[in-house]
Amino acid sequence: KDLSDTIPALKALGLPVVVDHMGRTDAAAGINTAGFQSLLRAIDEGWCWAKLSGAHRLSRRAPDYPDARPFHEALVSANPERLVWGGDWPHPRVEGEMPDAGHLLDLFYEWTPDAATRHRILVDNPARLYGFPN
Repeated sequence: KDLSDTIPALKALGLPVVVDHMGRTDAAAGINTAGFQSLLRAIDEGWCWAKLSGAHRLSRRAPDYPDARPFHEALVSANPERLVWGGDWPHPRVEGEMPDAGHLLDLFYEWTPDAATRHRILVDNPARLYGFPN
């Protein structure tokens, strides 16, 4: 809910920024909230990263979190070059049902049907972001 106010301050830092949990917008509010839209712009502009993680932090509709899928898809559409995936294991401070990390990875594959995009998000982007050697 605070992303629209926070994003400009983060950009001003001039440092690499990774926003976790797809921005952690309440899925019930939808993708058109000011905060999530500001995250999409930051991703599209290419100065910010987002982690495709924490569907269970957006949605209470376990185990498939269908109302979190539009957030995932919007981020992938905005700029797959600025996304990384994470399972959020061991799920600290989880609210509601404990998610299954393997199922979250299955959802990532389902929600990201293009193999080249999946490889970019799972392999290429983290290597670039975190400076992993080739």
